[in-house]
Formats: sequence, C-alpha cells, structure tokens
Amino acid sequence: MVIRFSAVLLMMASTVCAAFDAETEDYQDCVLTHQKGAKTERSAFYIQQSCRKYFLEGNYLFTAEKRYHRCIIDKMPGVETEAATSQVLSICNEKSQD
Repeated sequence: MVIRFSAVLLMMASTVCAAFDAETEDYQDCVLTHQKGAKTERSAFYIQQSCRKYFLEGNYLFTAEKRYHRCIIDKMPGVETEAATSQVLSICNEKSQD
C-alpha cells in the first residue's frame, strides 16, 4: 500500500515538474524573443513583466488580464520613447476590456 502511494506521489510530482518546466521555457522564450526589441528600460520592464504574468501566472489571470499582457508582449517591442510606452500601456488596457 505504501509503495503504491509513493509511486502515485512520484508520478504526480513528475507531472507538475514537467508542466513547470514547459511554462518556464515559454517564459524564457518570450523574454528572449520580445525583449531584444525593447528600446527603453521601461519598455523592457513591461515586456518582462507581461511575459512572466502571461506564461508563469496565466492560470490565475482573468481573460482581460491575459489579453492585456499578450498585447504588451506583441506591441511593446520597438517602442522608442517614454510617451509611446505610456500610450501602448493605455491602449492595451482599453483593448483588453473589450
């Protein structure tokens, strides 16, 4: 009985670890892909934050929050000024509420 229970726990732990590894890899790929287009420290910060929220914390987010972070990931790279960064944040916020 104890051996079966231990085997079940081991299988559950490996499944959780595999899911965690996949999420971590998706997060890392997101940062590597999208942050290279960041032109300011602030835009780089928001890209990294949105990659983390979307890929590592996505299971805990509402649909609107997921849309917001996906918008930041897609639209923030290449933004060159602080004013444009603020505008992207505002527009992504508006669009995520639709």
